[in-house]
Amino acid sequence: MNTKRIGNYGELKVAAFLVEKGYSVLTELGDISKIDLVVHYKGKLLGIQVKASSKDNGAYPVRCRGVGYKGCSVKYNKEDCDVFAVYCIDDDTIAWIGMDTIASSGTLVLRVDPPKNNQSDGIRLLADYMDFEKALDTLISSEPSLSQSLKVV
Repeated sequence: MNTKRIGNYGELKVAAFLVEKGYSVLTELGDISKIDLVVHYKGKLLGIQVKASSKDNGAYPVRCRGVGYKGCSVKYNKEDCDVFAVYCIDDDTIAWIGMDTIASSGTLVLRVDPPKNNQSDGIRLLADYMDFEKALDTLISSEPSLSQSLKVV
């Protein structure tokens, strides 16, 4: 699959996960914003940027930048979306990462296997980012969301 198809596959997997959990999911018409999906979660609309990643040396690298119109580099920040959902292809699972973590990184690495050099400082374990409800509950209790600028009618 090419990168666009892999991204679409990741979006579908994340949307299916949310629908299976009973949430309403909205999608963008076109592909021009920094939000791939919107979920109606506990009365709020939360913007989700979806990334798909394959395992490389025991970890999932996540590019925290994108390519925008005419190949321009796109950096994500808190005003663009509320959370990253990373579909981890090889483990068929989703990591939920807050924008504070994304905004400070060019590439984020989510480890599945321990590093070969036994390093422990600065390591992000995939297992620590698997709790969807914990991530979104933390998000909606700590900062304004997309729902402040959009209304559900």
